[in-house]
Amino acid sequence: MSTTNRKRSRALFDDDSLEFMPLSKRINNLHINSTIPGNLPNNSQPIEQWGPGPPAQPQYQPELSVNQNPYYYTTNKLLFDLYIERMNRNGHQF
Repeated sequence: MSTTNRKRSRALFDDDSLEFMPLSKRINNLHINSTIPGNLPNNSQPIEQWGPGPPAQPQYQPELSVNQNPYYYTTNKLLFDLYIERMNRNGHQF
């Protein structure tokens, strides 16, 4: 008995298949493909010409003050600070 594979093979980056691929899978593939060394952009400019350094770290500036929103202000500030710490840990620049 022959054990041939009857499944249709598909291209990795076929435009038709991307249309029906879940968004999370597309985002994951973009992330994977952007970290492959051959896919990194070649920056021809010297480092000195890249422009000014990273902007200052974002500050917590809500629309309502502590007096106007006593319960949620401190909770939201804590969440904001934790988010900034996580982004800095992961190497993201603001």
